[in-house]
Amino acid sequence: ADSAPTLEAFCRDLVEIAGSSYVSPDRALAHRAVDDDTRFSAYIADLIDQAILPADTPVAHLRRVFDTFSRNLDALYAYRPSACDIDVLVLRATRALPPDTTVLRPWTPAARTLDEHSLDGDHFSIMRAPLIERIASLITDRLALERA
Repeated sequence: ADSAPTLEAFCRDLVEIAGSSYVSPDRALAHRAVDDDTRFSAYIADLIDQAILPADTPVAHLRRVFDTFSRNLDALYAYRPSACDIDVLVLRATRALPPDTTVLRPWTPAARTLDEHSLDGDHFSIMRAPLIERIASLITDRLALERA
């Protein structure tokens, strides 16, 4: 399987954690790499060149983090929930995944009801003010409904 899209997502996350805007490396970079390790090193070097990561970044450690990230992403996309008699609240970060991403669609037939709310941000920015207050409000409202 092509690891380039997962590596792009990983690098985008690193950049967003740093509070910067992601600039995808030269597309030829992914195609010039002869193997996954070479591609990974080239992408990390690009983030170091952009000053997103420090020059002394422990690349071997970051590779292990990427491998975990990749396995988690694979698990997310492979997961298919069983039918359940519950209401599901989905909070979607509009800048985290493309609008046509189907990662949340397995919940549609599985849940009794699906209440989806879009938040204008990525999955890091929604966890900071002011969006975190909106999330807290949505969860509080949902819990109040459940208790009623």
